[in-house]
Amino acid sequence: MQKLPLNVAKFVSIAEVASYTLNRLPPMYVASEEGKAFQMQRVEQMRGEIRTAVLRGIGAIMRDPLKKSTPLNIDEIDSFSTAHSILIELEEFARNIGVAQDKVSLDELSSKIRRG
Repeated sequence: MQKLPLNVAKFVSIAEVASYTLNRLPPMYVASEEGKAFQMQRVEQMRGEIRTAVLRGIGAIMRDPLKKSTPLNIDEIDSFSTAHSILIELEEFARNIGVAQDKVSLDELSSKIRRG
């Protein structure tokens, strides 16, 4: 977006381009450092595909911008931070009921909750 001419960039919403682009790329969810490393390698391999998707997104938004689009307030709806907070609370809860290992089955956790 920084390379776009200023008169064009002011009419292109980064959020709209990001949404367009991410909806056209494969998901890249991670739950571990190993998964993150794997996905980062995948991103490097897909660099051309990602660039093409971004350019198409810019073109699509410039051709047909959403007229009355109110951007999401990321401060209020930050799902990553919310999910991360929930995971931290869940880990703390698991420790408090005596689940100390890194991996626990759902049945074992349910059993400890019922007994707890």
